[in-house]
Parts: sequence; C-alpha cells; structure tokens
Amino acid sequence: MKILTYFSLILLTVSPAFANQQPLKNGAKKQALLYESINPSGNLFRDNPKTKSTCSTGTRFICQNNIGTAGLIITEPGEYCLIEDIDFEPTNDTAPAITVAASNVTIDLNGRRLMQTNAGKNNIGIFIAPGIQAVQIINGNIQGFGALGIWISKGVLGLIVESINTVACGNRGHAPYATADNFQEGGFGLFAGGLGLGGGSNPGEGITQVIIRKSNFLGTQNTETTAIDPVSGKSFGVIAVGIGASFTSSIAIEDSATAQIASVRNTARGVTVTGGSVVLVKNHRAVSLAHFNGGTGILLSNVTSGSVTDAVVDRVQDLGGVSLIQRGSIGIGVIDCKDISIEAPMVTRINNTNSAKGIAHGIDLRSTPNAIVTNAKVFDAAGNAAAVSVAGIAYAPVSVSGADRGASFINCESDGNKSIQGKAHGFLIAPLQSQTAPLAPVITAGTPQDVIVDHCNASNNTDSGFRIIGATSCVITRSIAEGNGNAGFWFTNASSCSLLHSITKNNKHFGILFDQSPGASLVPCSIESNVIENNGSGDIVNDAGVKDEYTVKNMYISNKAFNNNPQNYTGIVPTTPLIIWTVQSGAPTGAVDQKIANLDAQSH
Repeated sequence: MKILTYFSLILLTVSPAFANQQPLKNGAKKQALLYESINPSGNLFRDNPKTKSTCSTGTRFICQNNIGTAGLIITEPGEYCLIEDIDFEPTNDTAPAITVAASNVTIDLNGRRLMQTNAGKNNIGIFIAPGIQAVQIINGNIQGFGALGIWISKGVLGLIVESINTVACGNRGHAPYATADNFQEGGFGLFAGGLGLGGGSNPGEGITQVIIRKSNFLGTQNTETTAIDPVSGKSFGVIAVGIGASFTSSIAIEDSATAQIASVRNTARGVTVTGGSVVLVKNHRAVSLAHFNGGTGILLSNVTSGSVTDAVVDRVQDLGGVSLIQRGSIGIGVIDCKDISIEAPMVTRINNTNSAKGIAHGIDLRSTPNAIVTNAKVFDAAGNAAAVSVAGIAYAPVSVSGADRGASFINCESDGNKSIQGKAHGFLIAPLQSQTAPLAPVITAGTPQDVIVDHCNASNNTDSGFRIIGATSCVITRSIAEGNGNAGFWFTNASSCSLLHSITKNNKHFGILFDQSPGASLVPCSIESNVIENNGSGDIVNDAGVKDEYTVKNMYISNKAFNNNPQNYTGIVPTTPLIIWTVQSGAPTGAVDQKIANLDAQSH
C-alpha cells in the first residue's frame, strides 16, 4: 500500500496553532536541565525514570498562567512539572494545551490533572512535534480533550509514557492528520482517543523506541463517522482508540489498560498498531469496547516481529452497523503480519449480536506466516445472524503462496461460543471470506496450509469443536472436542490433513465428519489413534461416531469407537467390513482397497 507523503504539509497545517501558543522563555523559574543531550551511544533515557516527582529543584514549573487559553510551547530541553491542576479553555479548537518542540524533555504531571474545559473539537492535551527526540510524559491525568490526550508526530525517536491516565479524550474530534489503516476505506484513518502515534511510511517518518507502561486510556466515546484529512483533503474513517499507532517500531506497551472505548458510528479499538516492527504488548487489559462497524481489543496489522503476552480482552460489542462480512468484533487480531507470538491471553465475550453479517472471533489470525498462539483461553464469543461467523480462535490465509502459511496453536482452549443460527465453532481454519462493498459478492480466497493444532480443547460450542475447510497438510494432535452441538472434528474439502491421538466425545451429531463439495479433487487424510465416544445423540438415523463422505479413501489406523448412536461408523464403503487388520510384513490381509486399517469398533 502506497502511503502519501505528509511531512512537509503537516508543518503547514499545525503552524497556526504554534503561532497562537505561548513559549516558556528564560526567567526566574528556569532551573538546571535534568537530562544531558543525546550521546552517541544512543542512551535516550536514564535506566530508572522518576515516577513520583514533587517538582523539586531541577524542574521548571507549569501553572495555569503558563497554559492560558492559547497553550504552552516548550522550546528548550529540561524537566517541566505541573504545580496545580490545569483547566484549559482554548480559543482555537485545534490548539494543544502543551506542545513539545524541543528534544530531551520530561513532562511530569506530578499527580495533577490537565483538562480541557470547553467543547473545542480537535484539541490535544500534549502534542509532540515532528522529529523530536527523547521525551517522557509521566505521573498524572489528562482529561476531556476533544481529539486526543497525547499525540506523537512523525519522526519522533525515544518516547516514554508512564503512569498516565487519559480520561474521556477523543469524544468530539480526531487526529491532526490521517495515518495508515487497512480496515478503513482508502487505506487511511484518523485516530481519536487516548494516545495517538502518527508515524509515516517514508524515510524518517517512522516513530521508534517507544515505551508505554503503567498507564490507562479510558472513556472515549467518539461520534464521528468520517472526517476530512487536512493534508490530503480526502475523507477517511475516524477510529476511536485507547492507543493507536502507525508505522511505529520498537514499541513496548506494558502493564497498561484501555477501557470503555466506543465509536457509535465507525470503528473502535483498544490497542492498534499498523506498520512497523518489534511490537511488544505485555500484560495489557482491553475491556468494554463498543463499535458500529468493526472493533478489536488488540490489533496488529502489517507488523513484522510482534508479541502479545498475558493480555486480557473482555467485551467487544457491535452496535448493529457491520457492513462487510470480514469485519465485526475481534478480541485479538493479527492481520497481514509476520513472525508473531501470542502467549497466555484470556479473551471473553466477543460479540456481534446486533449486525446482520460479519464476525465474532476471539482470536483472529489472517495471512500471517510464522505465527504461534500458546496457552490461550477463549470463551463465549457470540453472534445471532446466519451471516455472522462465530469462532473462539480463527485462522485464514488470503493466498495459496508458500509465504502465506504456517501457524501453530498449542495448549489452547475455546469453549462456549454461541450462535442462534448454529454457526459457532471452537476453532475455525478456513479460507478468508470478504467483500469489497456491502452489496458486493462474497469472495473466498486462500488455502490454509501447514497449520498445527496441538493439545487444544474445544467444548460446548453451538456448532463444531474444530472446523477445517479447504486446508492442506494441517495437523490436529492430542486435542479434545467435547459436548459440541454438531461435530467434534469437521473437515470439508481438506487434503493431506492428519487427526492424531485425540478424543471426540459427547458431541451431538458426529465425533468426526468428513464431507466434500461435488467434484472436489482431494488427497486422502490420516485419522490415527483417536478415541470416538458417545457421539450422535441428535439424530438416531443419520448420526454416527465417524461419518466419511469422501470419494478418496482416507486412512484410519488404530482408532477406538464405542457407544456412538446409532452406529460407530457410516459413510464408509458399505461392502467394507469393520475389522481389525493385523499388519506384519507386506500387504495386509483382506481387500486391497480397504479404507479401514486397525480399526477397533466396539459397542457396549
């Protein structure tokens, strides 16, 4: 995706706001600088930045008079400290309260509150100008700003945001310019909310070396659908965010939270990072998001080398406006990325219950090679309409190339995912279905390849425990499907896949189901050393422990099936007896076209 060149125009756009602000000049309150200039070693910050300042010697004080109604511009390095709560009532609805136009600056809010008190639309609490280096923002509260609590411009190097709370920011306006976003029409969007990092794709425009920790970004309720980007003159979607980052690399978000983020007309996300590399999200809580047309707790898009660890995402809810089948509610989304690890997340109540189409996916990986999800727990995703896909964990490629393959799910649990229409799975591995416009036809693209599911459980889902569609060379091993409303393991048009050492029990219709589309050309799958027990209570005529409708001959080895109603196996070639083969040397005894090898069928 080609990103427009914004840098020079941005300066023209924001310069009127700069002109109306009051620089902090030399005077009696000027103190010694806290930090030295950046040295060649690249150490931008001290190892242990202060988090409990009392505005002691070595700081420059900021009070109400410094801010005024036009805002304050910081033009010299040093530590700046609030000595009282600030009520900012700007006369210009784009003026920031504080603009950092110098490198090597620390802003210590000192436990105080920086608050916008009027209805100015596009005001920002703290604005970091383009190209600034080594800035810290610590210890306090930023509240009520129309566009964003904090905005980081292009080319910034070295940022720490620590022990900051932004509250009720981004309710009226949006960022100074649009940034890359794959989900918005035109490929760009405008952030509104707590913290925005507006990096660009051109050389020198990226934002690098960012730490966000022990901070909360709360209470954004944006009402805009689209807005005009002042740089390009085009209209783009507005995205309500707790933390929104574009082309930001070496960013760590630790021990923080985004909560009560809502867009009543467009998109809402707790954390979103589009573009960049080396992205770490650790111990983050994304809670209570509401959206009209797409919402995600934590989203990585076009990121190389990323990690999401110990995250909690709870309650992502649509408001009824999802217009494309590939959009909707997602707990943790990884889209068009590479080399991604998701470890030990808890994702609950991801709902798309008010829209007629879309998705409700707890964890959603799309077109992301070399991805691994471990120790994930996903519960209670929900959808109501027939055109809403519900899954605890979903994987979809968008191509058949060798570069778009290879994902692993290890030690994961996906339970209690529900749909009134019955279309809810524990795990969904399938090609991507998408639309280019609300009334456009649905396009199915991609072949899931080399996906591994190991030691995973899926139970009490409305449809299947594990749903595999159109996959090649996928392996499910040492996994359990129990108490699902249709099949435990359901394969459609899958080739060269393996189901090994797994248990499927107490599923309503089938323990294992293989079906295919008419004329599909498939390669046999291997079903080995599985236990198929107590399945098929829903339909005494058609249900079975195993139902195989493939025209090619899948290989069944050393499986045990018992207590399935009404029969352990169906769909097998009728003339093939269900017997145990003893394989010693050479060909087994019996018919050479026998489909079942070492099949132990029992009834009690």
